[in-house]
Amino acid sequence: MPLFSKTPPSSPNTFRAVVSFAAVSLLTVLSLRAASADSLLPDGTFEQLNAAGTWPKGWPTSKNVTWETEGSNHFLRLKSAEPGKQVSLYLDVPLTHGVQALELSFLGRVTGLERGEQNWFDARIILNFKDAAGKRLPVHRLPYFSKDTVDWVPTTLRFKVPETAVSLEIMPTLFKVTNGEFDLDNITLKPADPALVK
Repeated sequence: MPLFSKTPPSSPNTFRAVVSFAAVSLLTVLSLRAASADSLLPDGTFEQLNAAGTWPKGWPTSKNVTWETEGSNHFLRLKSAEPGKQVSLYLDVPLTHGVQALELSFLGRVTGLERGEQNWFDARIILNFKDAAGKRLPVHRLPYFSKDTVDWVPTTLRFKVPETAVSLEIMPTLFKVTNGEFDLDNITLKPADPALVK
């Protein structure tokens, strides 16, 4: 039945179920907005648009990266266009002095993935810290997908920040795969408690 109907529900139990569903839906939306508000990234739900209304606000464009819609949900899609060619979306995120650890969370979905010549030629998010001189300091634990997912997969990764780091490069990537699509949604990057990093 519709969430809100002109016809009264047939029983108090039905009414309570509708109200409960509405409350849960509202809390979910509010929690996503709160998570995005705390994030060091632009809106990672990809629902806020630029002035032209053609692309998620604050996010760069890149070849073979598209803004997609399913129902009322929006997300970004990286699509392999040629075997062995890398498809990436690049962000360089400034870091506040004193941040000792970070938490990266996102929903990922992979379809039609055929890895490249090496086993690690897959779908991943590449992470590199940079110091003031531009020297890269790789994050050694990266989120990656080596095969298709049935649906969206929630992923959270916590990692410590080197003392010399001034920014973090974030690159969702189809890394030299033969074929495939990598969908990304609800991505956030937030300061974390270093005690939680294993």
